[in-house]
Amino acid sequence: MAALEKVDEPTMILFPDDLTLAQGKSVYEAALAQCEKLKDRFVILDVKEVSTDPFADAEAFRNNGIGSGDLKYGAAYYPHLKSALNLSYDSSSVTITQAHTYTGTGTSNPAITNPADGSTCGTCYCGSQPSSSHPL
Repeated sequence: MAALEKVDEPTMILFPDDLTLAQGKSVYEAALAQCEKLKDRFVILDVKEVSTDPFADAEAFRNNGIGSGDLKYGAAYYPHLKSALNLSYDSSSVTITQAHTYTGTGTSNPAITNPADGSTCGTCYCGSQPSSSHPL
């Protein structure tokens, strides 16, 4: 979140439904605090389906989890965002590859440092070295 705070362009921070409140609480709170502090971005948080009662899940998310601070710059959705567009995918079947063409005046293909742990991996944030099973 500290690295994101230094960049002016982001106007929306979105957390998908792969995080439970226990996994995401600290980053959710940091994102809300950042949005409140900068007043130039908005965060959308997922209320993870825990029970069969959506009201109980929402109440637990707000009262026992995220709290009510900085909510002016955030919204929550439950259980899934829906759209008129019929788009979906299975994340286990997605392979992300990167192709780039350098057109700037600085160093071509500079090493990018992961702000979370300081590791570098060409242009990959994962910390793994490129290989046939892990392309950039």
